[in-house]
Amino acid sequence: MTSAILDRRRVYTSPLQVSNYRLTAALSAAVFIGRSLFSILSFILVMTLGIRVLAQQPADYFRPVIPILENSAGIILIVAGLVMLFVLGQGILTLLAGLILMEFAGKYRCER
Repeated sequence: MTSAILDRRRVYTSPLQVSNYRLTAALSAAVFIGRSLFSILSFILVMTLGIRVLAQQPADYFRPVIPILENSAGIILIVAGLVMLFVLGQGILTLLAGLILMEFAGKYRCER
């Protein structure tokens, strides 16, 4: 009868199986550490390059996009406010926030 070496998950019958398992565990730990370091370094590199690229853009580079984003957010808030009028929530406040964000004719006259 062979002596069995017990592990939490398996029963090994030979020292070769034990060493193979330990080698596999060590390699998976090394791969995990390597991938983690690569991920962290990639994040730092992308953030550094992203900041430099954005800093070189002219001041009015994003100006045409901002009204489109504001109107889209306003429409989303108005739809959410209409839904919240019938379910629990701050429907009227959300509708007002959506109207404030949007650009439409007569907006400033209504705000007074």
